[in-house]
Amino acid sequence: WLRDERNIYQYASGDEEQYCHRCTFRPWADTGSAQSVTVTTGLGVVEATSDDGVLWRADVVGTDIRILPGDIRDQWGNTNGACIDLVGAGCP
Repeated sequence: WLRDERNIYQYASGDEEQYCHRCTFRPWADTGSAQSVTVTTGLGVVEATSDDGVLWRADVVGTDIRILPGDIRDQWGNTNGACIDLVGAGCP
């Protein structure tokens, strides 16, 4: 926290929540647009390409094709947290 001034709010139910109305921190989002995507195959690593940042393409063949955790990045450096199996072979 750059500025750590928190307030405790108590609801009628008795629950308490901490809020920081004046704190500053890096903005987060639940969704975003990818800036880069790396696809891993049994033969190596391929950088995917995109014209619009939504639909990504990679020329790969095989039965072991995945996007590993950390291989989708947005403009803030956020990444995917889970492996994405692209052909049904499962993730390690």
